Amino acid sequence: MSKAKPILFITEMVQAILAGKKTETRRLIKLRYKQDESGFIVMTNMGTGERYLEKVDEEEMTFDPSRYINPQYQPGDILYVRETCFYESHMEALTVGKPDLPNGRYSHRYIYKADDPDYPVNIGVGATGWKPSIHMPKVAARIWLKVKEIRVERLQDIDDDGVVAEGLQIGDPYDELWNSTIKKKKDLPLYGWDANPWVWVIKFERCEKPESEK
Repeated sequence: MSKAKPILFITEMVQAILAGKKTETRRLIKLRYKQDESGFIVMTNMGTGERYLEKVDEEEMTFDPSRYINPQYQPGDILYVRETCFYESHMEALTVGKPDLPNGRYSHRYIYKADDPDYPVNIGVGATGWKPSIHMPKVAARIWLKVKEIRVERLQDIDDDGVVAEGLQIGDPYDELWNSTIKKKKDLPLYGWDANPWVWVIKFERCEKPESEK
């Protein structure tokens, strides 16, 4: 069996997974070259850094795989969720017994923001606050997912069933959630909701940690 792959989720989406509400995620399909889906060059204003399309063919709506990078995940893949967490290193002296993790730490000393957003992470010697999900070590993973299906669609093609599968309620602003994942605001015209980019729709289910990862 191939090794498990990481996937990042913001705290609200981790909470939705834990509650059994989220069974789907949409991820931007990255361009293989610096072109938009119609083949036109993405331009950059050297003065402001703003990125824009030189022109857009509004009739070009066919997904061309040759222009895009292949999906990071495939059906059957096992994923481990990276989430915002904190390790109580200052509490190790109060822990009885040997560490139960291969990196010499105790699993129960990992605190997850999805469980307790108000946990006092800045209390204690050497405390550094919440660790962003991208920096969460694999040994701290507690949520494991199995990819069931992957399909391609335009972002704005999401329907009410898709919104619910994303862990929201019908009527919730999915466009705001999507735009919050675009870290660089200058990229919103290219990859934001209004740009209606191609996305991978990844369906998954919770699973147990594989024996190969224990």
